[in-house]
Amino acid sequence: MKIKMKTIRKIIYTQFRLYATLVIVVKYYRLIVDLEYLPNLSVIDNPLGRLPFILLTGVCVLLLVLVWRKYQELFQRSTVVFAIVALLGGILLIPAVDGSFYPAPPVVEADPVALDLSSFEPFSEDTKLASLEEPATLTIATDLPRLDGDPGLYPLYAAVAQALYDEESYSADVVTYSSKTEALQALISGEREIIFISGWIPREQEEEAWKAGVELSPAAVGQEFFVFLANAANPINNLTSQQIENIYSRKTTKWKTIGWEDGGDILAYQGTDESEGPGGLQILLRGYAPYQNPYYLPEDEWLEAGSLMKQLAADPNGLGYTRRFYAQTMYPNEQVKMLKIDGMYPSNEAMRRDNYSFDDAIIAVTKGEPTGNSKQLIDWMRSEEGQRLIEKSGYALGYGDYLE
Repeated sequence: MKIKMKTIRKIIYTQFRLYATLVIVVKYYRLIVDLEYLPNLSVIDNPLGRLPFILLTGVCVLLLVLVWRKYQELFQRSTVVFAIVALLGGILLIPAVDGSFYPAPPVVEADPVALDLSSFEPFSEDTKLASLEEPATLTIATDLPRLDGDPGLYPLYAAVAQALYDEESYSADVVTYSSKTEALQALISGEREIIFISGWIPREQEEEAWKAGVELSPAAVGQEFFVFLANAANPINNLTSQQIENIYSRKTTKWKTIGWEDGGDILAYQGTDESEGPGGLQILLRGYAPYQNPYYLPEDEWLEAGSLMKQLAADPNGLGYTRRFYAQTMYPNEQVKMLKIDGMYPSNEAMRRDNYSFDDAIIAVTKGEPTGNSKQLIDWMRSEEGQRLIEKSGYALGYGDYLE
């Protein structure tokens, strides 16, 4: 009887070991696939880039050793040591994956030097705003919807205001710009009727609106590009989406790995405002979400309008990203070039074919479903005439279905 019970316990213990082994191996495999280490081991060119994979593999091996220790060895000192080392490895894995090993300054919501968009003011004498060849088919003469939004979209909705609003009824406070957060707060409070932002409504503002009893209603009106930039002397003209993910997760840190034999270390810069900081980068990259912190612009004097273009013009090894409008219209620089992504140059034609990987919806947000002049304005922007003005303003046609 004792022999039979001992055999049963041994069978149960073995089955538990096999089950635990299966769970550990499956979890390990899923993690290295989710973190994209399995297909990218050959392009990891630095010790810190390999660290998460090494820690994850080490923890997995130690757990398997503990599972298959003999019953008599479970209470030995070596077992305790293995358990402590596995625990420490698991703790270290978290900062290794999320990039906490890389020091980074806090993100600010706005540049210390304000953007000068005075040349894009509606109805100004020498305005740079785009215009249609003939008057718009819609005119709004009274109860002008007050507009606000992202500075990067100001030339778009300011051009719409100039095209539709009666100049005699217009005043400078009708159309303004601010940060995404400030614009949403102005909408929730009733200071503005329509705001224009790109990509998504932050969860904090959705919760703020819900608490205030306000329903935010987004409507896509166009699209914009986020472009990746490099020094004009850099021989690399194309990057794949996977290479960008590898660079911004710091799996790849050398231009030589990408194909530039004489290149140095890649300095992958990111902006410091809401849309171009870490959160914005993760939304932008979508399925290619980064797991490490990119470099910030390194000096205080670079934290100003057009700073990324200046930095890349002076840094042959630099890489950065921004809105196409900033790079092409606001702060063009002959020493900086836009890169192809997956073989596609960021053109309106690529957007029409849905072939460019890094685009964002431009959305008009109202309190509740738009009515009156606000509805007319948004409907006009989605019309053929409005879409033509959007393209002439330097943004992309086509709004499709807005997805939160």
